[in-house]
Amino acid sequence: MAISGRGQPVDQSRWPAQGPWRNWLNLCVRIHRENGLPSLRTLAGRMQLSSPSRIGEILRGIGWPADDIQAERLLSALGATDAELKRGRQLFVKARVERDGAAVRRQRPDWWHRSGYSEQLADLAPIELLDRDEELDELAAWCAVDEAYVWWQAPARAGKSALMSRFVLNPPPDVWVVSFFVTARLAS
Repeated sequence: MAISGRGQPVDQSRWPAQGPWRNWLNLCVRIHRENGLPSLRTLAGRMQLSSPSRIGEILRGIGWPADDIQAERLLSALGATDAELKRGRQLFVKARVERDGAAVRRQRPDWWHRSGYSEQLADLAPIELLDRDEELDELAAWCAVDEAYVWWQAPARAGKSALMSRFVLNPPPDVWVVSFFVTARLAS
């Protein structure tokens, strides 16, 4: 499927085959199409950019938005609803985290392994976490903003410990998670 820019289809051949970056681009395509395929020049005007070529690069998958703000402005210029903006933020953060993580893989410090805490977390973490991608995306997005803490609340046996232990054991790149689990399973 191609999207129109200045009357010409935008080439999607440089898009990744799969993953969060492609998912974000697909969201942009859908929003663009549902809002009448405004031209790249129109989108640039809505974003207060002097040149539409930057938008063309992003939509073709050969360039990235400069930051989260530019990604959100593009979604708004395309005509995204509040729900689409929220989903777009989550997808963009996940894509950026994946991109940055591929560039720099970090090792856990020695104290992490010596403390025994990782083994306790591994006992809490499920072998496979099903249908929780949206929550993991939300947690990753939270790590990218300046909020001091997050409070996750749900009824007993809803999977809070499973979700959080998975997140603590597999945090986004360049994120240090400080966690403390209050659970009867770890009581002595």
